[in-house]
This record gives sequence, C-alpha cells and structure tokens, in this order.
Amino acid sequence: MNIGILKNNDKENALFYTQMLMDDIRSCGAEFMLLDDTTDNLAGIDMVISVGGDGTFLKAACAALSWGIPIFGLNLGTLGMLTEFDKDNIGATVARLVAGDYSTEERPVMDVTVNSAAGDRVFQDYAINDCVVTQFSLSKMAYIQLYIDGYPVEMYPCDGIIVSTQTGSTAYSLSAGGPIVMPGCNVMVVTPKCPHFTDGRSIIVNKDAEVRLKLAKHNREMVVSVDGRSSYKMDGNEVIYCRMSDVPVKIVRIDPPNFFHALKTKIERREEKLKD
Repeated sequence: MNIGILKNNDKENALFYTQMLMDDIRSCGAEFMLLDDTTDNLAGIDMVISVGGDGTFLKAACAALSWGIPIFGLNLGTLGMLTEFDKDNIGATVARLVAGDYSTEERPVMDVTVNSAAGDRVFQDYAINDCVVTQFSLSKMAYIQLYIDGYPVEMYPCDGIIVSTQTGSTAYSLSAGGPIVMPGCNVMVVTPKCPHFTDGRSIIVNKDAEVRLKLAKHNREMVVSVDGRSSYKMDGNEVIYCRMSDVPVKIVRIDPPNFFHALKTKIERREEKLKD
C-alpha cells in the first residue's frame, strides 16, 4: 500500500504528527509519499491522508478526486466534519488502514463553471463543500439573479450567495443560516448572505437541477470561490453554473460516529477551545 500525505504546515505540531504517521505507516509495512498543494500526479497512490483540518482535507480531496483515490483525514483543527480520526490514535488507525479494515463512503461533488458573456468557459472547478459568489469589498451591495433549471426564481440584493453540497451544509452555509443536511441526501442548498428586503430563506435543490447565478447589476467587486481554495475574480458579466457531478469523492471511514453526535461533539470542542 502506498499512502500520500498532505499536511498543513500552518497547523501547530503538524510536522510532529506527520512524522508519527510516517513512522507508523513504515512499521506496518506500507509506503508513503509526501504531497504538497501543487501535486497533481497521484499515480501509484492508493490512499491520501490529510493532516490538518477540513481545509487541508478539501485540498487533498480535490487532488484525489480526479484519480478516484479515497481520502482520510487526521484532525488537528477544532471543528472538523470531514477529518475523522484524531492525533491520539494514530498507530491503531494506520494499522487498520493498511490491513484494509475500513469502508469507503462516496459523497456527491458539485461542478462549478463560469462562462463569459460570450459563452466561453473562463473558470471550472469541483466543489466538495460549496461555491460562494461574494464581494471582496463591502462598499456596495450585490444584486444576484438566481435561476433554477432556467427559471428566474429570485433577484437577491445581498452580500453574496452560497451554493453548497450536502457535505458543505455544515460549513459556511450553516453559518449563513442554511439547513443541516444529513449524509445520503444528494442535494444542493442555495443560501443568500445577508439578503436585503427579500425572504432570504435557503432553497434545497435536487441533484439533477441546474443552479445558475448572474449579476443583475454590474459589479466588478465580485469573486467566485470554490471550497475556499480556488477563486475567479469576475468582471461583472459572467454566468455561474452549479451542477452535481457524476464523479463522487471517496471518503475513508473507520467506525464512523453518528452524524448528529459528531456535529454536536465538534461544536462543543470548538467552544471549549475558544474558552482557553
């Protein structure tokens, strides 16, 4: 077994725990390769382990996605819904991974495409969590028209719009007032950020629908962000398309906890961390 490792160098003790991880992989008779953010060739890799928080997991998952490689997360953060095992149980966890004592869960991924006014594709990426259309300056309001399957649903005067997957429902979308969506529900959630004089409730869209966003009023201070790791600065005339991809991300699971228990536990840990 050959395991790729991507660590977050900004996390405290990331190097220390990565060294422990490498030692345990070696002692179990497996091999490893250290990855970085620019790694795009994962030939020969059987699994990717991210060392950090959910942000590191998303970077690693994006790389693993196109290769069909499963990914596992070592959590060094505070609130992580994607990183499953923590730093206190590395040895036993690695032994189970190398022995094949795990399951693989497939999560839906969103295809995000930005087209110019002329219809040319100018940006494309895959979102495991979300696509966020937002202002990089708060000097003025954004006016965003939402279409679902071509129908003009609503024009939102707002700070932006979040389109999330089920996985991303507990990330930025939740902070903006969006609903919590259980795993297994292959949907998209559309949530406006700070809407003005509109209903502003989230809309849950089925997996076969197309969500389209377009600025109703020209604004050069807008950006399209995918999972917080890639972005495109708009000139104001582009159209953003969000559709569910046929290619899922594969997440490795070892004794996965109940979803709501995990959510509650992670929130409690974050609150305890803030008190320190």
